[in-house]
Amino acid sequence: MRSELRVDPITGATVLISPARARRPLVLRTELPGEQEAVEKPDSLASDPFLEGHEDETEPETLAVRKPGSIPNGPGWLVRCISNRYPAVYGTENSTPEETESACGNENPLHDAAIQPLPGVGLHEVVVECPQYETHLSRLPALQIGHVVRLWRDRLASFQKQEAGWSYGFVFKNQGRLAGASLPHSHSQIMVLPFVPQPFAAEIAKCRDELLATGRSLWADLIAREQQAGLRIVVETPHFLGMAPYASRFPFELRILPKRAQAHFSSLADEMCDELGRHLKDLLQALEAMAGDPDYNLVLQTAPLRDTDDGSFCWRLELLPRMGGIAGFEWGTGAFINTIPPEEAAMMYRSQLQRLVSQQASADRP
Repeated sequence: MRSELRVDPITGATVLISPARARRPLVLRTELPGEQEAVEKPDSLASDPFLEGHEDETEPETLAVRKPGSIPNGPGWLVRCISNRYPAVYGTENSTPEETESACGNENPLHDAAIQPLPGVGLHEVVVECPQYETHLSRLPALQIGHVVRLWRDRLASFQKQEAGWSYGFVFKNQGRLAGASLPHSHSQIMVLPFVPQPFAAEIAKCRDELLATGRSLWADLIAREQQAGLRIVVETPHFLGMAPYASRFPFELRILPKRAQAHFSSLADEMCDELGRHLKDLLQALEAMAGDPDYNLVLQTAPLRDTDDGSFCWRLELLPRMGGIAGFEWGTGAFINTIPPEEAAMMYRSQLQRLVSQQASADRP
């Protein structure tokens, strides 16, 4: 297959599908000996601040899934959300975007208003995904992952109800050093910002303009089109669709969507959270089996906190394996090179999921 240029019909992401690039000789090492092992293994479990029983080593919890009778900031939790001790943005749940000053110059106006810095305000929290030491979300029981999904939902819902003026909330997970992780205990993060990032704002505006002009939803049309074609579908469950995007930026990139478009992730019912937990576990296990346990990012994109669901937009959970670096082509063009066509990736996912089902069936036999 020769190189093929693709553009995502909604996000506008530009991708070169170039399988030939995978045949390049790789001589340089991607990491120094022992680097990856150092991330995967703490010096001792006693130094893990996320373990149950170490609650006094973290910031106070803002939300938790707990066993009956347990009390906040003590043992007995299943999933725990805490303020990030080293936040990228600063603020508190009760503060407003105007209350935090910048330390980088906004209180001393510069000569040019066009380059005047603004306070880096927002909320930055950590979701500890299990009370015991575990490095991989995929190794947790599906029910536990369902608890994680519920906490994501409930925390985002709480920000929607606040009057503080925050505009945008999202969830992300960094798995492994190449994806940006600094602590091995399985965790994800939630950030809330006083603005909607420009690329995402442009996508939302495009979806809204299409609905106003034609009465049609770009996301609903995409879901229907992909279901009809089937080439890039990885798995369907009663409520969700897992697919390799047409313009996948990375090898084995996945997009998980509700089959019936929803703007806000906070709208998920409990049974949908549990179903998504099972779905996510299966897909992560398949990725790790196929690609040798790669580092990855998970990103949950959902509608801005103040937006109503007008039918134009749909939340999505993106799985972004970090199997190749961002290099000169990407920095120079803003586009991506992907060495595995999404149709091939989807076929490999389907085969691996079937193997996992067969293995589970064999393990269940007496």
